[in-house]
Amino acid sequence: MEAKFKEKEKVIAIKEQEVSSGKKTIESLQQQLWEMAKKNQEKGDKLMVAEKELKELKHEKEQRSKETEVKLGKRRRLNYDMEVQTAQVDYVEGRILCLVSSLLRCYPEGASVDVLEKYLRSQKVMFEHGEIDAILAKFPQLFCMFFINDNGKNVKKWNMTLKR
Repeated sequence: MEAKFKEKEKVIAIKEQEVSSGKKTIESLQQQLWEMAKKNQEKGDKLMVAEKELKELKHEKEQRSKETEVKLGKRRRLNYDMEVQTAQVDYVEGRILCLVSSLLRCYPEGASVDVLEKYLRSQKVMFEHGEIDAILAKFPQLFCMFFINDNGKNVKKWNMTLKR
């Protein structure tokens, strides 16, 4: 009987050792699983941040491309070939050219004909209606005309062709 008892004790000890080994293996696997879940969460967080940054950059790129499309699409140059042409300019036209060019330096986005006329009147320059457009159109290498949509109306604006 004692032999059976010792044999049962040996079997129990072996089983306890197997259970203990199994517990250690389970604990080790749980720890690895926890570490992998933590790394996965960190990677998921990084991915979400990267996706958010990508979305912001795409939005910024769309905004910039829309702005440049509007600027390039609405700007119409009167003279595409940059030939040098001679023109006769009298005193009043010369004064108008000088004043308008100095005013347009203050308006990098261009100024409407109304703004130009108001400024010239404030400088006591005498001119007829439409004369400003005709004078500026003589010099396409210096001034360019473009149209911009302002509350559903197309507004003609002038800008300097030459930039700083």
